[in-house]
Order: sequence, then C-alpha cells, then structure tokens
Amino acid sequence: MKTELTIAQRINLHFLVGTLPAKDIKWIRFAWQIMDKLELSEEEKKAINYELVPLDPEGNQLVPRWTDGVLPAKEFDFDRNETAFLRHALENAAMRSGLLPGPARVWLEPLINTFILEED
Repeated sequence: MKTELTIAQRINLHFLVGTLPAKDIKWIRFAWQIMDKLELSEEEKKAINYELVPLDPEGNQLVPRWTDGVLPAKEFDFDRNETAFLRHALENAAMRSGLLPGPARVWLEPLINTFILEED
C-alpha cells in the first residue's frame, strides 16, 4: 500500500508501534523494521526541533515533542504485513485508551481512513 504520511503521522505511528506489547522476538524485530522505516532523518528532526522529553519525573518514559514545521508529507510503500501491523497498532492504542479523539483527530483520522477499513 502506498500512502503519504505527514511528520505528525510518522512520529505518532512510530510511538504507537514502539509501545505495542511484544508477543515474541519476531514481533519485536518486525516492530523495529517499521519504526526504522518511519524514523525521521536528522535533517527533519532539526527542522521541527524534535526532542524526546520525560513523561515521568524519573525519566523512565520519553515522549516526542516538536514544533510544527512546513515539511512536506513523505510517501511510503507498506507491504501487506506492515499494513496489518500498523492497523493493529492503531486498534491496540484505541483499546488501551491511548488515543484522544479530539486532540489526535488531525493526524489520526487520515490514518484510520488509510489503515482501517470502514466496514470493520
């Protein structure tokens, strides 16, 4: 499946895939493969002031933060397995209450329309 992803979509998908509970080592390696595909280049990170900031006082959990930039969307080609994995990441985040429909809508709605079929 070919699709264009914005910086916000890439960062958020990267985060969602990275927070999926692991099933086994093969699962972890596949998650890393997708995360590597979505990873921003150093130039992209610099252009949007990308940084990882602590979510908790101890610094055990880091979350991405960035400023909106004017970087164009980038085209990706996901195979059937990658597409299914990304669908699972979105579904899993929704089931864990990790998605807030209001604030996330701008980046989430296009992903749902791309990776999750309407008749499901």
